[in-house]
Amino acid sequence: MNPIPPIEISPSLLTWATAIISIIVVLAIRDFATSFVKGMKFKLSKDFNQGDQVVLDGKKALIISIGAKQTIFQLSDDDHTYRWRYVPNTRIETLKLEKVIFKDNGTGATNAKK
Repeated sequence: MNPIPPIEISPSLLTWATAIISIIVVLAIRDFATSFVKGMKFKLSKDFNQGDQVVLDGKKALIISIGAKQTIFQLSDDDHTYRWRYVPNTRIETLKLEKVIFKDNGTGATNAKK
């Protein structure tokens, strides 16, 4: 039985293979990292919190969850049905998002956090 000869890789081929693998890994991680950073920025901001009532693109909504990759909004329709909208965190900055503030019972105080 003949032994299989070892494969010899030239240094230039190894350099190119390493560069290509590095580019593939960076591209795969880049999208997740961008989404994660934008999600954490949104989650840590004092403007919006999980459980807040908001107006999302002109419709009443509730922030259900702010995650690492996406934020979940519960949209309410006029016929008392609910839909969940999954928004990638990379799109949060482009949404028309308004926070709903309720006045307290005559005291003038609001539920807005300062």
